[in-house]
Amino acid sequence: MSEAEEDETRPGRARYPIALAAGIGCYVLAAIAGMFVLADDFGPGLLTPLWIAHGVLLIVLI
Repeated sequence: MSEAEEDETRPGRARYPIALAAGIGCYVLAAIAGMFVLADDFGPGLLTPLWIAHGVLLIVLI
């Protein structure tokens, strides 16, 4: 069996990929909305580490 055929028969990592995609999408929208709320009050000193933390979390989720 070739490597391409093995990849097609191998199950994916996520058990429920649609639910995972929906959850990640909701998380992204909530993070963006929260950042806009915080942007006026705290400035870039707090927003920069928060964007980094959210980026790392998204990488882990994906």
